[in-house]
Amino acid sequence: MPNIPTGLFNYGGSTSWAPIRLTVDPIIQAALPEFRLHYVEPLSSAPGSGSGIQLLIDGQLTFAQSSRPVVDQELSRAQQHGFTLKQIPFFN
Repeated sequence: MPNIPTGLFNYGGSTSWAPIRLTVDPIIQAALPEFRLHYVEPLSSAPGSGSGIQLLIDGQLTFAQSSRPVVDQELSRAQQHGFTLKQIPFFN
């Protein structure tokens, strides 16, 4: 498949994804074995959109799932770390 990255990708964040993660991740892995996913639990806080975004900003995740929009403070903190956060909605 074109434009599919390869490697291991750490992700985490929204607990809204948790109920389907164990079903969806193996399907993705079977279809795209070169696109490996690893769910990361936060060590010092509860899982959730905010902690996922925080881990992303801190460089511990490749992408974060969030059930809410990124807030201005998070956007600003990312810029302080030298990058811009990009929000990609996938459910409406």
